Amino acid sequence: MQAFRREYIAFNERYGMWGEEESLDTLFRRTVAIHPERIALVDRDRESDGKVSVRYSYRQLADAVTRVSAALFQAGVRQHRVVLIQMASVANTIILKLAIARLGAIACTIPDGFSRTEWRLLLAAIGPDITALAHDEFCSGNQQGRFVPDLPEHCVQCSFSAEISEQSGVAILATENDPPKEQLIQLGEYLGNIHISPDDYLTLHPFVLISGDNKDARLKIIPGSHNHWQGVASFIAERANIQHGDVLVCPNICQEPVLTGVFLFNWLSSGARLVLTGAQNVKNYVECLVSERATFSMVTPEIGCQFGREEAFLDQCDLGGLRSMVVMAAEGQGCVSDVLMKSRVVEPIVLRAVNGALSVIE
Repeated sequence: MQAFRREYIAFNERYGMWGEEESLDTLFRRTVAIHPERIALVDRDRESDGKVSVRYSYRQLADAVTRVSAALFQAGVRQHRVVLIQMASVANTIILKLAIARLGAIACTIPDGFSRTEWRLLLAAIGPDITALAHDEFCSGNQQGRFVPDLPEHCVQCSFSAEISEQSGVAILATENDPPKEQLIQLGEYLGNIHISPDDYLTLHPFVLISGDNKDARLKIIPGSHNHWQGVASFIAERANIQHGDVLVCPNICQEPVLTGVFLFNWLSSGARLVLTGAQNVKNYVECLVSERATFSMVTPEIGCQFGREEAFLDQCDLGGLRSMVVMAAEGQGCVSDVLMKSRVVEPIVLRAVNGALSVIE
């Protein structure tokens, strides 16, 4: 796909989807300025009495990103430094990654199930550039001690949970409380003195590469620049016919780091509403698509493998304005989109992550 990056960016420039190649934060700031009151982010994982409790407008999201940026800056995060992310809270992960991008730093999401050995390999590979480890209320300081060995002495742990921070001395990442004025002034001065190039790294994607006999397992880290993610996102946008004001539904985006950059750029470039859901089965997932009036969505391998078993249910569903869907196929899995797309006017885009890199299955 990378060979066609500029071609697809040019295509979307003609249709108003992209400006010139730019950093994620530049795109975010522009979208906030154009659509300040439009709903930007919905997290359906946090519900009470059937009501969604986390819902941000673009203006509210920008305020939250500024607060988290100030906290990260006070924790020592700077341009080209690496922030490790081990979180379960989806909306806060999005806010965190936007804050990291604003500072010109690099986000490294840790996949679930990393062993102590893999953690040590990762820390050794990144070296002194690691500045902070961010977690949330689902990963307490004590848990971190078990799962994250040998953190560098200069590495600061940060959390969105005030309770954790008070108990263990972890730096708090507040999304609601304004930081002191002096911190905002310092942050503004810093941002005014740095230049974030579209060629700078935005993400690091670590994964374990295992040979056939399982005796040569090793850690591989794939970097992704702002330009790289913009190019891949532009490819998806052209294939999926993403339009301004769309509703994008994505299950567990923080658990799919190989796709995070795609959704961040497609979401912000179209001024869309990004709906995050922890749905683990087809019925709950489809209910989310229908209730949120989704126009574009992603299907994880876990949900995709259920399509065949739920064909009768899917035949009865009216997916409304859904036009396109990205399907992440698992290794050895066939084209799981066939069942869902049959007899429907929906554009399937089937992706597979091979050795940490995305490929499209035609």
